[in-house]
Amino acid sequence: MSKRNEQQGNKCDICPGAESKHAASIDDTNFRSPLSTVVGRSLIQIQQYKRQISTANRNKEQNYDIPFGKTCQQLLKKRNKENLLNLIIQLDGVGLVKSTSLKMWVCSASVMKLPPNIRSRRHNMPLLSTYIGHTESNAKLWLSSCFGMLKNVKREDMIRSFEL
Repeated sequence: MSKRNEQQGNKCDICPGAESKHAASIDDTNFRSPLSTVVGRSLIQIQQYKRQISTANRNKEQNYDIPFGKTCQQLLKKRNKENLLNLIIQLDGVGLVKSTSLKMWVCSASVMKLPPNIRSRRHNMPLLSTYIGHTESNAKLWLSSCFGMLKNVKREDMIRSFEL
């Protein structure tokens, strides 16, 4: 995990008058490693579910448990020879302690081509980043580095090393 703070020490570069309680801790993961583990461990299920989605009857909603299911099905039919790996990005926040305003936000991903009962298991949802602070997260500030890393993973064709 890499770690960065919205505030350096007790002084923010952007707002020098800010109090230390307004500092937040942001931790980004090395996403390639856990994603490789999930895909490697689940390759057979990914291939089976891909075939199931591709050949599903269009009148049935059974395979539309994923966002934009119909669009995904059309994309799979159009590019059935390509190794595409789609991710569903999730954000979730929780208060850590009742007596303070300390909050934790988690950004994780799941592989869309896994069946729902397998996709939703925590060990199949690699962590992208966490935000811990007393203030609401600034999503642009928090996730810019994380999403930049995702773009690099895509750009480097890391996913092509898996035969999906």
